Amino acid sequence: MSQKEQHLLKESDLNLNDKMNYGAVEKLCNEDIRKLLKIQVPRSQGTQFYLKLMNYVTSSYLDKSLSVEEKLYRIWFSYFALRVWRYWMTCDDCYSLQDNFMTSNFASCIEINAHALVLSILKLKEMKCEQCLVTWHFGSQACESEFSRCQRIAASRYYTEEGVKQGILIPPHVRPFDSLGR
Repeated sequence: MSQKEQHLLKESDLNLNDKMNYGAVEKLCNEDIRKLLKIQVPRSQGTQFYLKLMNYVTSSYLDKSLSVEEKLYRIWFSYFALRVWRYWMTCDDCYSLQDNFMTSNFASCIEINAHALVLSILKLKEMKCEQCLVTWHFGSQACESEFSRCQRIAASRYYTEEGVKQGILIPPHVRPFDSLGR
């Protein structure tokens, strides 16, 4: 089995200019990628750890199978690991934060998400509605996936019975394709 068959990554998954490629993030967060790095890339412990943090941050909100305790553990583990990493880098002049650490915006988002998860859990406990903790709906990813699904449906299907069965309804006064000259 070739390496590409093992990791299933494409060149576009590693495109640094594509900031909205969530599919690539999902692939990179896969534990199998870390295992391959461990086996095939010497001295890749830092990359493996970074990918583990990526997995923990995303799964703490998106993985439906995790318990509340595991969600909390993963997001706070990631937050504190990043704080230690950042501190370590500031103790040595040979590494700059700008070139060797994530953006401060991204690090702040992780901290905000950690606090938001705690506050959400506490509020839902207070309301006696722990089952309402549906963290996978807290972000925009679910909406973006739905929008993507809608975009893939062929234009002709909008007006067919099949399109209606899939829940795609366009009001009769809207004719979205008239502007395309068709």
